[in-house]
Amino acid sequence: MPVSRHAIWIYVFANTCTVHTTIRALETLNISNNHLARALKPNAWKGRGTNYNEGYREDDWGSKDKHYEIDISGVIALADGIKTNGTMVTVNVIGNNIGKGQLSKLQELMQAHPTLVSLCGIANEATEANLSGLGMDADDAAILADELPAKGALETITFGDEQAVTMKTDMAEANLGGKKLGASGAIVVAAFLPKCQ
Repeated sequence: MPVSRHAIWIYVFANTCTVHTTIRALETLNISNNHLARALKPNAWKGRGTNYNEGYREDDWGSKDKHYEIDISGVIALADGIKTNGTMVTVNVIGNNIGKGQLSKLQELMQAHPTLVSLCGIANEATEANLSGLGMDADDAAILADELPAKGALETITFGDEQAVTMKTDMAEANLGGKKLGASGAIVVAAFLPKCQ
């Protein structure tokens, strides 16, 4: 039986429409280690003796640094973009020197967002997370520590900048000596330990 051109076009159109309905929106964004917040210039405290508090600058996003003014325009732009994306599930902002105040604002944004579950790039159903080499500081690690209890499926985490360290929930022994993990590493270890029972 011959197939008409009209039938072929209907078939192509129907399949094209099906393809368009299966296109997914952006759900995951890795913007780690991009220096979204950066020091601009020495602040006013320099040369004022020992009263360092005079040079502090703090704005409504909580950028506060006693040595430099901090440009957080990149962080604010990112926050505005995340607000308008209703399908975003994970964003990795680790290693951007964002600071506690700005990270706190991003956490508030995440809690109010309908789909966003992580600022560290870890979906709730993820079983592994590799956060090594991202320049994680103590503020980033604190955000991760806040998120870890919601990551029930997470069994393995890798972190550290100078030497990557991997912890697993089924570990019977962990030798982390000499790994130069710093404060951020200690925070991650402390947050992951309850999973190792």
